Amino acid sequence: MPRVKIKNNINLYYEEYGQGDPIVFVAGFTADHSAWDAVAKICAAKYRVIVFDNRGVGQSDCPDFPYTAELLADDVKALCEVLGIKQAYFVGNSMGGQIVMALAHRHPALIKAIVISNAVMKSGSFLVRYQVLLEAHLALIRLSNAQKEFSTKAREIFARTNLGWIFSSDFLNRPGMIEQQIKWAIENKYPITESGFINQMNVFKLFDASAWLHEVYCPSLVVASEKDGILPPEEVRAIAQIIPDAQYFSFVGEIGHLPHVEQPDEFARLIFDFIATLS
Repeated sequence: MPRVKIKNNINLYYEEYGQGDPIVFVAGFTADHSAWDAVAKICAAKYRVIVFDNRGVGQSDCPDFPYTAELLADDVKALCEVLGIKQAYFVGNSMGGQIVMALAHRHPALIKAIVISNAVMKSGSFLVRYQVLLEAHLALIRLSNAQKEFSTKAREIFARTNLGWIFSSDFLNRPGMIEQQIKWAIENKYPITESGFINQMNVFKLFDASAWLHEVYCPSLVVASEKDGILPPEEVRAIAQIIPDAQYFSFVGEIGHLPHVEQPDEFARLIFDFIATLS
């Protein structure tokens, strides 16, 4: 699949599957397009599916300056223009959900409907514990850059320290799952860079939709997980309480910060059922 040049001479990597009305999936902090693989394959049976790497990760360009959700939302709009998409459904998880909120506010004509999963309208004190982990991850990346022979071990440590935050115990207890996640991290051909990490971290540090979220009028579904190890469900639900007529769904039981990875069939069903309510 290609890289395409959008406005401001930024190259974005994307993949496209299926036919029908387009669904664009937006990944979260440091995640590339592959985070959506399982859900994208299910949705491609009914829809034209687009997954891509945000600037700063994967095979997309990584200009070295602080990013904002608004900037990355404009990237999504520009990608849609290149792909001839005039309207679409947009689905975002975590930081990707913040990008989708900004997109709906800045470019409402592009939006058919949005799904915001495990995201918050504003960073707060509830993120302080996770921020400590992110600073440790940044130190690992810098050490890896300074000592090239440490790269593989650094990736393993990065993955091991992250898994318990983003996934549930049930998911990690599946046979071979921890080893599978670590293997992916070690073998990833396009790992996150120091500049990509720092500049994407700026997105959710500065994001604050509280002044304008009530102006998002498109059909919206907000999704939370009761066992999200990063974002309290009540902070996610607050989005649904502000966006006019937003629907809300919470995964109960042992499902973590990435429900689309842990339960792709259920997540895809949520999308299908939500879209069905719009017709």
